Amino acid sequence: MAIFKCKACNGNLDVEEGMSICECGYCGTRQTVPLSDNNEKKVNLFNRANRLRSGCDFDKAAGVYESIVAEFPEEAEAYWGLCLCRYGIEYVDDPASNKKIPTCHRAEYTGIFEDGNFELACEYADGEAMQLYRGEAKEIDRLQKEILEIANNEEPYDVFICYKETAEDGQRTKDSVLAQDIYDALTDKGYKVFFSRITLEDKLGQDYEPYIFSALNSAKVMLAVGTKFEYFSAVWVKNEWSRFLAMMKSDKNKTLIPCYCDIDAYDMPPEFKHLQGQDMSKVGFIQDLIRGIGKIVPKGAAAAPVTAMPGGNPTAGSLLERAFMFLSSNDWKSANIYCEKVLDMEPKNGQAYLGKLMAEFNCRREEELGNLSVDLSGSPNYKNAVQFGVDLKKYATSALYNKACLLLTEADSVESLKLAADYFKQTIKFKDSTERLAECEDRLNEVNGLIGELRDVYRSYDASTEHPNAEELDKVISAADKIKSTYPKFHGDDVPEPHDPLLLNVWIIPLGIGLIVAGICSLLYIKDSSQESSLSYTMLGALFVSMLAGSIANCAARKFFTLGYLGFMAFLSAAYAIIMGVVYDLYIKYSHDTDAAMKITLIMLGIGVLMIAVATLTIVLFCQKTSRIRRYFKANNKLAALTEEMDNGREKALVELLAKHPEFSGELCESCLGIAQNSYKSR
Repeated sequence: MAIFKCKACNGNLDVEEGMSICECGYCGTRQTVPLSDNNEKKVNLFNRANRLRSGCDFDKAAGVYESIVAEFPEEAEAYWGLCLCRYGIEYVDDPASNKKIPTCHRAEYTGIFEDGNFELACEYADGEAMQLYRGEAKEIDRLQKEILEIANNEEPYDVFICYKETAEDGQRTKDSVLAQDIYDALTDKGYKVFFSRITLEDKLGQDYEPYIFSALNSAKVMLAVGTKFEYFSAVWVKNEWSRFLAMMKSDKNKTLIPCYCDIDAYDMPPEFKHLQGQDMSKVGFIQDLIRGIGKIVPKGAAAAPVTAMPGGNPTAGSLLERAFMFLSSNDWKSANIYCEKVLDMEPKNGQAYLGKLMAEFNCRREEELGNLSVDLSGSPNYKNAVQFGVDLKKYATSALYNKACLLLTEADSVESLKLAADYFKQTIKFKDSTERLAECEDRLNEVNGLIGELRDVYRSYDASTEHPNAEELDKVISAADKIKSTYPKFHGDDVPEPHDPLLLNVWIIPLGIGLIVAGICSLLYIKDSSQESSLSYTMLGALFVSMLAGSIANCAARKFFTLGYLGFMAFLSAAYAIIMGVVYDLYIKYSHDTDAAMKITLIMLGIGVLMIAVATLTIVLFCQKTSRIRRYFKANNKLAALTEEMDNGREKALVELLAKHPEFSGELCESCLGIAQNSYKSR
């Protein structure tokens, strides 16, 4: 069994023969592996290349991968290794996910999908490995685009100073001090100079690669400063000058000048042997250097711009491309802004509305819309995207199905089940919506049956004697417990409220007032029949208002109020008032017996006054009774235990205590019902 090294953490991978995909047991990274044919030389070469690449020595690592390709020309993993080296891919820890993620240290304008080695890697890989290569390539391509986007907005440079900043002991190197002297001299002469110690000091906490890449591309001159051979060959120093040398092959206007001190010119890297260097220990070095740079970059000449992506003024297409780049990098705000810019130019651009929809729901790719658990049709961006030609039906159906499944799984009310059933009806031909809809309906029937059973128990309890026994109380609690055990998340309005003696009284008082007003109108008519029409209207209005007031008071007492219910009661009130008004008009028109009319009028007044008096007395007595019970609770030590049990919601213990003190059971009837229901709600 071959032991290869993990590309992310450099841990050991146990690769068996025939495996092309392996998961690291240390960092959990799922990755491709070389073909295991028990060739020890190949294993050693891959591990050496991987170690060099992990140490960011990409040039040496690429050389090892080249030797593997020369001996094993069909080894897909070697071609993939060359891709990683070309784009300087290092795997670093992501604090958010605690996983290894790639970062790019060598940006290029050529995308990875256009790279020949990537094509060869996919050609020689099996199906599963190829999919993994393409997945990683997409992430690298995203990193590349982010870097290029920043780099293209940077100002160009004339000179790039390459040097080693920190020695092994953590102190600043002599190279850094000499490089800063050169930087100061060149900037005094008006040159735009990239010197990382100063240029990047306001970029702390950011990825430096976009700014380094921009400077490498725009600078006409690189000064490679070094006082030791190992400083010239340090990983990050070499990463800069080797990339600049590669650029010089395609851009003859670029020049690299080695600047050395305390070492022999022949002790510099072999890549510098054909270059004319400058000895920093010589007198007049700075003047000679500035004069030489002046010949390459004439004084007053504009710094060369960074090679930008093709395109002049922004078009709707280029802005839309930027928007989707922002989406792929989770920058939802910028993506939305750029989509708005597109819509300013093309108000009917469906793709721009699609981008806004993806930003609204934090989706990096269009397919992720189908993974949501929402009703997309409620979004204006969805409606506009569909209206202007974007087909999102399959994603909307999938998202609505997911929402319905979530409601069914986490149902905490009858309304949740009803809504889930409605969603499944809208997606009836998608996946198992038919079976899920049947499950919703079964659960609705079951819970409605349980609630009906609880209502029956409450009605039975309301009809019981003033002093119900513990067995009757236990029935109420058992009915509530049955719902709790079956549907522990159901709460609120799904459980009926227990009987409240005030509900009837809030109806009686307004109706009594209406009858009194009707009686007064009748008296006024008997006294002066010329007021017939106005008095009829007054009575009609009084009856309507009293009926409606009774409805509103009843709603308030039940803590139940909807506009639909109010409208229905308003209709009934109007009908009642009109009918009574018509009857009254007919009676007045055809009745000539003043004494009989007076008797009927007095009866109406008497009934109205009696209704108000009885209702008012009932309410006063009830409130006094309640206050007396509360005062007794506070004064009586025996009831302290009852209060504690009520607070803790232990219904069984409360029933036992009530059984021992039957003199209080009648008073605590409603409280016990409330405790059972509140305990049910809280669970």
